[in-house]
Amino acid sequence: MLKDTLPISAVNVDDYDAVWVAGGGGPLLTFKDDTALHALIAAFYEKSKIVTLICYGSSLLFVDPPPLLLRIAEMSAGSCPSREHP
Repeated sequence: MLKDTLPISAVNVDDYDAVWVAGGGGPLLTFKDDTALHALIAAFYEKSKIVTLICYGSSLLFVDPPPLLLRIAEMSAGSCPSREHP
């Protein structure tokens, strides 16, 4: 399956309706310095496409330059009531 996966640099935003970024702890470490991913997410947003950032995937909103969070027009957020948070 991975051998058929496009590298981010080969993704044409016009070929897709939306992008979905997974959550979990990994994005905090692996996504923060991935400038190609940052540009891809911004490109989807700039073309008014759906950008879905799940859990810690939303950390992409805070990367520079400039933080995507400062450019978004609408956002929906929530928490998981089944988890106990300190």
